[in-house]
Amino acid sequence: MKKRTLPLLLFAALSALLASCNSEGEKRTITFENNSSVKDYAQSGTFQAEGSNVEVMPGQEIQITFNAMKGQTLMFATMYGNSWDLFFAPENPGIKLFESNGDPVTGDISDQVKLWDAGTKKNNDPRRGKKGQPREDEDRQVTEINGKDGTYDYPTASEMMKLNLAYDAAASRFTLTIRNNTNATKVQTPFSTGVWAVSNAFDGKPVNEKPLFDAGKKAGTELVAIAERGNNQPLGDKLAANTGAFTALSPVIVVVYKGERNPLAATIANKMNTDTQDWAQSGNLDNLKKAMEDNPDVKSVHTISSFTKPGETAETSYTARPGEKIACAAMIGHSSLTVSYNHLTLPTHPPVLL
Repeated sequence: MKKRTLPLLLFAALSALLASCNSEGEKRTITFENNSSVKDYAQSGTFQAEGSNVEVMPGQEIQITFNAMKGQTLMFATMYGNSWDLFFAPENPGIKLFESNGDPVTGDISDQVKLWDAGTKKNNDPRRGKKGQPREDEDRQVTEINGKDGTYDYPTASEMMKLNLAYDAAASRFTLTIRNNTNATKVQTPFSTGVWAVSNAFDGKPVNEKPLFDAGKKAGTELVAIAERGNNQPLGDKLAANTGAFTALSPVIVVVYKGERNPLAATIANKMNTDTQDWAQSGNLDNLKKAMEDNPDVKSVHTISSFTKPGETAETSYTARPGEKIACAAMIGHSSLTVSYNHLTLPTHPPVLL
């Protein structure tokens, strides 16, 4: 028996395996393999203040603009400037961007930010600045600063940093405004240059639910560079290397048919057709499957109901006679883009996959 693989754009591969012959024709198995790579982040970047002073000073604002869809979250990190190793960041897995009903989250979200201790240096008194205070090493885990840390009674993180989230529905674009509000507290401090990342998501959850740090565990060296020195390049580079499309393949439909006209392609091409809308929007194949079953040129319809993650395979079997053809289609994740392989004619003896 032979098994060969055919490319489906850059995202998937198909193969068909001759298993047996009967009165209905040859029985084959078609396998879809998602060859795309796994990336934790859909978008990422760095931020700093405008002008020659890259730090975000008290009373100053910076903005981060990004696109997102339901299930994705936003994470960022920036140093509390008057400290040896404190940093601001949301709690894992990041700022929720959409409500469960699909509405975007907007407005004042300052309660989403926390102040954290990286655990690499003993804490100093931020009222005195850094000069004259010893910079002593320690070996602890990342913990939240929630009030007193033994040296100072900190205001809440939401008092020191103000966050506002706006949404442009036409462009599906968010803008996060970060304001250094320490000018309204007893101790003013700059915020360092920082990093941000929008998670990739699968099944409504971020692919990486602990993107920059894990509370209760030691901080990574790249985060420490921000927390201790305000250096965002190491973590920015690390995020960039793990940023890209997370391409899950949607539920797949396979159609065995007769004739020259591909019924599956004709139906999918009509983008306003209700038979394809559920599939394009949510991955539900019920309407499209019924439309194919009702088509007189279609001999049989086969589906793979689950999403196929990068590195995974999924398969289904079909039976066809020589001269009959198959058409199949999968959607790239929760998008309206399809990958398909059409018009595979089953040859006469000997059976060889085209």
